[in-house]
Amino acid sequence: MPLLNQTFVKIYQKQIVPASWNRDKILKAFDLSKKPYWYVEVYDYQSFDRDTWERAIPPGILRAIQSGHITLLVNNSAEAFTDTIMPLYVLLLVQLEIKEQNLIYCTGARDIMATVDYAAELNNKQSIPVILTSEFESTIQRTERIRPTMVDIGPTDQFNRKFINLNRRWRPHRPAFVAMLTVRGLLEQGYVSLAEHADDGYAFYWDLYWDRIIQRHPDWGSLLNDHKTVIVNTTPLTADSWDPRINPEWADQASHWMYQNSYFSIVSETNFYREENTRFLTEKTFKTVIHRHPFILITRPHTLALFREKGYRTFSPMINEAYDLEQDDCKRMNMVLEETERLCSLGPTELREFVNGTRAVCDYNYNVLMLKTGFSQPLN
Repeated sequence: MPLLNQTFVKIYQKQIVPASWNRDKILKAFDLSKKPYWYVEVYDYQSFDRDTWERAIPPGILRAIQSGHITLLVNNSAEAFTDTIMPLYVLLLVQLEIKEQNLIYCTGARDIMATVDYAAELNNKQSIPVILTSEFESTIQRTERIRPTMVDIGPTDQFNRKFINLNRRWRPHRPAFVAMLTVRGLLEQGYVSLAEHADDGYAFYWDLYWDRIIQRHPDWGSLLNDHKTVIVNTTPLTADSWDPRINPEWADQASHWMYQNSYFSIVSETNFYREENTRFLTEKTFKTVIHRHPFILITRPHTLALFREKGYRTFSPMINEAYDLEQDDCKRMNMVLEETERLCSLGPTELREFVNGTRAVCDYNYNVLMLKTGFSQPLN
């Protein structure tokens, strides 16, 4: 294999570091095993700095990319950032004069094509080829094959808690939901994590997020302020792990037992609010699949439809999934809370019916995940 194909770099905060992606997986996903390419993994819009890219792509390689002899593969599969597209067009296509057909962009953002088409029109260019990948789905499958997870449902009227809601990095919708669980008296019915800590240079604590939450959910303002002392004193919540730096969705030793002792998950996905204008499924959702756990998603509208698009089934009518159709962020969050409260109020007989009614879907989804062979698709 040519030395060229050994080049995997990542641009993170204007620094060039070794790429974190599995090399063989990338080659297979893009059918580039026998084709010359230059691979650059990017984190966010700040990755598109000209000085950094001129270090990441030597002049001779850039000329080969410009002429079409080499394909430039730009990978953002681990994220769903759509604000990377405009700086990509300005830097790579306009300033560095790379032709659209000589570049492939890889993303986890299902709805990114509207942004791509807009950037192309604004810069008088064509839309670049885009590949949608489900990196986290693939990784969870691989992890499960290495370390099989056996879930024993056990007596369905003796689970310790009703639900799981794991949160590591704070995003406004996550503490907002935990705050309302507290207000509604539901916090003690779930395994809930939300720890105040510093991570990757970011600080997470209530005083930093309080005004953001109120701004996002003005209808809750008075209620949250009335209960602020109680809410703030709930954290740290570390049901999943004593160490808040551990991602609860990857730390099986810390979280496996919770799936064995609860009825459903409330998955706080990465994106929720309107400006996060794309659907994105991460390991948070696919961990429920390998644990055969029914779930509610706190995320963008129509994400359940994306889940079904991937071949899975969801849990209606055992779970009211009308929330997935609601465009208004505040209303959608309230609908999730109401469904959580309804499920938590079920008695022993109803809970047995819930478990029995969702088991076939859970088993079906597990088999779909474990038998799946393709985790990427072109979006254009």
